Amino acid sequence: MTATEVRTRKPADYPGCPATAEQASSEGRVLVETRWGLGDSAICLIGTWVLGLTISLFLAFLAANGLNPGFGVALVFGAATPWLVLAGWPLVATRRWGNGAGIDLGLAWNRQDIAWGVLGGVVAYVLGLGATLLTEAFFGGFDSAAGDAATRLAGSGPSWQLWIFAGLVLIGAPLAEELAFRGLLFASLARSGLVSWAVVLLTSFLFAAFHFEPVRFGVLFVVGLCLGWLRLRTGRLGAPIIAHAVNNLPGTLAILALA
Repeated sequence: MTATEVRTRKPADYPGCPATAEQASSEGRVLVETRWGLGDSAICLIGTWVLGLTISLFLAFLAANGLNPGFGVALVFGAATPWLVLAGWPLVATRRWGNGAGIDLGLAWNRQDIAWGVLGGVVAYVLGLGATLLTEAFFGGFDSAAGDAATRLAGSGPSWQLWIFAGLVLIGAPLAEELAFRGLLFASLARSGLVSWAVVLLTSFLFAAFHFEPVRFGVLFVVGLCLGWLRLRTGRLGAPIIAHAVNNLPGTLAILALA
């Protein structure tokens, strides 16, 4: 299969394609050939990293010149702004060169997805907790980057900043990260001809590495496996998004407790 054939494949002609594409095709809807792919996934992930680095340098410049906006503002701005690329590019790419995220990436859900998402989120949290305990046995106790940031934020600003940060953890992160990893990246790898189990493994690996938290890599990888399996099982992003939020819920409550 040539690179051109991969990039212009029909939206419902490959293993692991979203259930939404299969449904739209079976209903006789006219679908355009999708022309997004792994290059767009690279733009999404690298662009997010570059924007995050640029914002960090900009905030450091402000602080060096006596214009420090405060830790809370810097944290929320620095954490949320890169998501414009992480979540935005999958939406733009599939809209511009495909049928939109709803069909091409499976951005939809039903009642079964809600049930799978809640159950999957609980399983992901339990398995992640097990991975945490195993990691601590070798490297000692540790906290997540979000946990460290919340602790610092609690002692440096008003409580409303913690509420905003908690909202980002519970809602923003699941939406943005699932669009990028179980959405665009998952579908791009599947369209390239990679077998489904390898797609789940690779998206989980990149998901864990993307967080730049080496000590938590195993924890994030295990969670990513659960989310990837949900995407493969349901064919939609609804279940992974809900599961991601459920997995983040205990951490969100811990952040709110600091308020």
